[in-house]
Amino acid sequence: MNVVNRVGLNGRFTGVLQPTGTQTAAYWLYDSIIRSKRDFEVVLFADLDGIANFPEWRQQQGVEFVNVPFRRFGRIRSNLWEQIIFPRKAKRHGCDLIHNPINTCPIFGLGLNNYVTVHDLNFIHHAKTYSLLFRNWLTHFIVPAIKSATKIVCVSGFVRDDVVQTLGVEPEKVSKIYNGVRPLKIQSSKDYEGRRYVLAVNPWQPHKNVIRLIKAWKRLTEEDSELELLIVGRPQENFNHSRELLSLISDKRIQNLGYLTNEDLAGVYSSATAFCYPSLEEGFGLPILESLSLGTPVVTSNLSCLPEVGSDVCFYVDPFSIDSIEKGLREAVYEELNNRQSRVNAGIEHARKFLWSEAGKSYCELFSKQFESRIVE
Repeated sequence: MNVVNRVGLNGRFTGVLQPTGTQTAAYWLYDSIIRSKRDFEVVLFADLDGIANFPEWRQQQGVEFVNVPFRRFGRIRSNLWEQIIFPRKAKRHGCDLIHNPINTCPIFGLGLNNYVTVHDLNFIHHAKTYSLLFRNWLTHFIVPAIKSATKIVCVSGFVRDDVVQTLGVEPEKVSKIYNGVRPLKIQSSKDYEGRRYVLAVNPWQPHKNVIRLIKAWKRLTEEDSELELLIVGRPQENFNHSRELLSLISDKRIQNLGYLTNEDLAGVYSSATAFCYPSLEEGFGLPILESLSLGTPVVTSNLSCLPEVGSDVCFYVDPFSIDSIEKGLREAVYEELNNRQSRVNAGIEHARKFLWSEAGKSYCELFSKQFESRIVE
């Protein structure tokens, strides 16, 4: 009798109406795993209303859907579901392995192979920027859970090395699989065409360094009053925001667009004069690849994973220096036309190297190796 191996996928993120960057990455990762050729079945525990935009999933072979009404749960109940209910339900549905796509996982796997994808350790390195309740939850539950996981998948070499050094995890327990770039299709950019603006995406967390970005942009506007600053994304309640930031964004020349659909986001990316992402620390830096894929020059930090992911097609700056950020913005905004087009073309080609289909294939191979090792034992 052939034993069918099954992987339980933690779709807790499907309960969020306006997904963050890591939650969006989780959607596309599971899309690629479900569509991949694999020698095991998957059981997706998800809010079925939250996956309505992925009707093709139901047409794939070897996929079972278990409805969990995450949209009615709230954060505390969702955390408890992940820690207590998820591994038990996964066992009942015949799963041998569970995967958790966003930094958290059950601290007790109940004998299951417990895999977790870690996007960054910002909750450790920038702990003071989080609310006390959120910080305590991450410190006392999530760090021990990550350390106890069977396998840790990191989204860049930078995060892999950080996990090994900061958490003291054995290197052989940690793998690196790059994220992909989600497909962003431009339906209309008429609201942004003809405007000259610097774009920032989801800069509200303090480590995103938006205060220095705004100050650098303001220096450029002293000579170029038509250069706008557009900000995409909504402030998150887990973070503490300074009075200085609240004062700076009151400038009428700064337009906060809030949360945008994929189509609108593609439009604002593609029409930007430059995209600026001077983060103090990132695990992957997906927005720089999204910007490059749509032909917009990128100014970004020379720290953490960003040079690893951005390669030689970005303008790199010292994120602690307003002078350096201003210089990078000036080079990107006023670059000579021929040089700009060459850089745009190189950026588009570079972004094409990061495919979700390849990421999904790599995860499937990793899961299959786990099942093979069990057979050998």
